Amino acid sequence: MALRAGVQHISSAIFSVLALASVANAQTSSVGGAEKLSYGVDAGIGETDNVTLAPSRKVSQTITTVEVDFDVTHRSRRLDVDAKGNFTDFDYLEGAFGNQLLGRFDGTAHSR
Repeated sequence: MALRAGVQHISSAIFSVLALASVANAQTSSVGGAEKLSYGVDAGIGETDNVTLAPSRKVSQTITTVEVDFDVTHRSRRLDVDAKGNFTDFDYLEGAFGNQLLGRFDGTAHSR
């Protein structure tokens, strides 16, 4: 018996959530404070009974999300770097909409 396309997507999304759970909210930093790296990965799955918010002909949809955020600080004799980013991908499994990637990146780099 073959799985429907939506069920196949859901099972792969659940597997992805379990695989990503091990890297969520990891952080590292150096002893001297000149280096800092923090990052996180979050994943989720949800269901809506009216993805288009229409008063009639409602469309149900399963949506998966993956969010990645990071914060990097680097100080050296020649270069100072500050970078922050946050990106979220929405995947509409039954195809009501195409994938949506939303995010923001802020960064500066200065040579000394």
